[in-house]
Amino acid sequence: MRSEQFATMFAELQYREQKLLVEKAAEYATDEDRMANFKNALHLQLPPDTPEACAWNYMAKHLEASMQGLRQLGEGQAMPLDFWREKLGDIRVYCSLILGMLEQREWDLLEECRAEPVHVD
Repeated sequence: MRSEQFATMFAELQYREQKLLVEKAAEYATDEDRMANFKNALHLQLPPDTPEACAWNYMAKHLEASMQGLRQLGEGQAMPLDFWREKLGDIRVYCSLILGMLEQREWDLLEECRAEPVHVD
């Protein structure tokens, strides 16, 4: 890749990242505190020592964005319906994934119990 091509690619990358940061700021942040969503979501976090906790933590950002949207609604600033479809849909997907992981744990435990030999004295 020539230097000019790299410079063009890099400038396009920066433009897309800046655009994404502005769009996501409208969903996740406030004008007073650009990092508010991270601070507000701390109480939603679990130690990531299980896949279920990791999925919960990924879901927490969507919960916080929804909470922020509801706060804005209370202030007379309604988010577009597509925002709610995306956030609430993502939350539902994460809940389904977590339930799937929990069911898999139970299935694995049942399989372990079936595989263990029964000793009768």
